[in-house]
Amino acid sequence: NSYNGVIGLFCPLDFSIHKQDPSSVPMFRHLVDKSPGCHNGKRFRVDLRAFTEMARKHDQNNNNNGSAKLLQLGGVVFHESRCG
Repeated sequence: NSYNGVIGLFCPLDFSIHKQDPSSVPMFRHLVDKSPGCHNGKRFRVDLRAFTEMARKHDQNNNNNGSAKLLQLGGVVFHESRCG
């Protein structure tokens, strides 16, 4: 229940933009802004609870021992890096 009501916003990123000229997209948000797949209504919203349930089902169906490796994390930080 910890993911109830949490919505993620996703779009296909074009990482070749960063590979060609890292200084043109020094921060993640710049890469999002310049990725064609992130414009004109191409972003999609995902209910993260439903997504985690689908991912777990996928892991069970595609993992050799039937369960995914679980990391015991206390938290995760998304860092908007300055990579240029």
